[in-house]
Amino acid sequence: LTLARDEKVLNSFKLSFNSEVYLTNRKLLVKKGEDTQSIHYGDITSVHYKKAVSSWPALIAGALSLALGMIESSALLYFLAGLSFLLLIVIEVLPLKRLEITILGVKKPIKIEGEKKVLESLMKMIEEKRASRVERRG
Repeated sequence: LTLARDEKVLNSFKLSFNSEVYLTNRKLLVKKGEDTQSIHYGDITSVHYKKAVSSWPALIAGALSLALGMIESSALLYFLAGLSFLLLIVIEVLPLKRLEITILGVKKPIKIEGEKKVLESLMKMIEEKRASRVERRG
């Protein structure tokens, strides 16, 4: 982690999938494996909180399997429908969520996955830093 002389790490978060996030007094550092992205708070345009995994594929697969099971009367299709709905329940209960950070001039947002409580805390701190940057400009 390379910082400027007057830069200090204010907080750090160890997240899932070999990810770490550092909040400094100047910028946000997102480390995924060997890659590190440096983002100045003023360049962050938005921060969104989402589920890490979409439940739509499991819902559609379950509904199709159930419908085909009724038409074909196949035990395998009923089993697949049940499995899909069980997967749907697991997806909804999982604590893994995702923050998507949109940066000025960058098409794809940065995606950070982790536990809900940790990401909520991280999001709050990023928003506070963004707000303090706006106040200094205005």
